[in-house]
Amino acid sequence: MATGSERVESFELGTSVGHLLRRCNQRSRLVYEKHLGRTGISRQQLALMISISQNPKMTYSQLSVVSAFERNTLADMIERLIRTGVVSKQQSANDGRAYEVEITDKGKAFLEGAIREVEQVQQEILHSIPQESRDEFLRCLRLIADIEMP
Repeated sequence: MATGSERVESFELGTSVGHLLRRCNQRSRLVYEKHLGRTGISRQQLALMISISQNPKMTYSQLSVVSAFERNTLADMIERLIRTGVVSKQQSANDGRAYEVEITDKGKAFLEGAIREVEQVQQEILHSIPQESRDEFLRCLRLIADIEMP
């Protein structure tokens, strides 16, 4: 049986899922920053804006499920986006304790302008993966992320 020291010496970072995912996240961040960093909107904020745009008038709780952001993190992100004028919130007509969130005209204009660059980011990230392997790669990522697709 290998000792702890021997196991450390033989451990391969190149096959470590956690290490590889971290490196992929790092690459994704760098490519995003190159294309969209000047906007001041983070990858997470952009994903949330897309979720809000595709699901107008959702409450924070509903958005938390759709966007996979923890509710407190989501609330902080929404407040920052409200301050930049790209989203708005209003009290829900169905539940006075809840707020519904929508994209503003400024937010729509931003998304419409940014989506082409977002697509370029995606292509640059996937560039090293052969075209015929990309669907399988994305399927595996969704499995790891525990995301069901229709």
